[in-house]
Amino acid sequence: MDYLPITYQNRDSGSPHNPMPMRDLLKSLLHEELSNNQLVKQEPLKWTQSFQLHHHFHPGEVKVFIKDGKLRLHAKHARGEDEENCDIRESKRSVTLPADIDRSRLHCYSHGHQLVVEAPFLAKSQNEGEEIAIEETDDETRDDTSSCFRQDMDLSTFTPDHISVQRCGPDVIVRADHCLDEDGIKVSRSFHREFKIPPNVSSEKLRCRRNNKGMLMFWAPFQS
Repeated sequence: MDYLPITYQNRDSGSPHNPMPMRDLLKSLLHEELSNNQLVKQEPLKWTQSFQLHHHFHPGEVKVFIKDGKLRLHAKHARGEDEENCDIRESKRSVTLPADIDRSRLHCYSHGHQLVVEAPFLAKSQNEGEEIAIEETDDETRDDTSSCFRQDMDLSTFTPDHISVQRCGPDVIVRADHCLDEDGIKVSRSFHREFKIPPNVSSEKLRCRRNNKGMLMFWAPFQS
């Protein structure tokens, strides 16, 4: 488990040769407590995650990417003559990305033997998200992708009441969960996928349709 670094700062309680009077000491502690309470109420401006890396890994040997709603880190260092005669050191890390961050502004940087990943939080209006209704249709024809944005997903193993679609800014989040209990055996199935609406598409006009084969079809017009 990786822990975020904690920086401690010593209190300035006065010089040992000039002790602080008790009244002034209590006043100072009360002022510090009130200041700390005010700081706690402040919401952070950005999300931060750090990964501890071994010194064997060079920056070019570390890859950071997003898959299945998780930020994943893969570091691999090989030392030897060739692939058949070498020593390999490999490290993998993953963390679930919060839904209230701006993933388009996600960036990372190295600090010593740590890799730090940061992203600003979305504004409250963006963070709330918008639930996209799923329209049922028997039409299986495909829209002309030259005039609109189109994205398809096969969710034939889920019924409509187990599927939810949410748009958070340019990000579309699709979730589906199903649990079945037969003869004491519990079977659960889940689905999670995200995709980003291109900047030249009117994301506020996004529609979602589901045909009789269980295919989800997302549609939105290009900006004029």
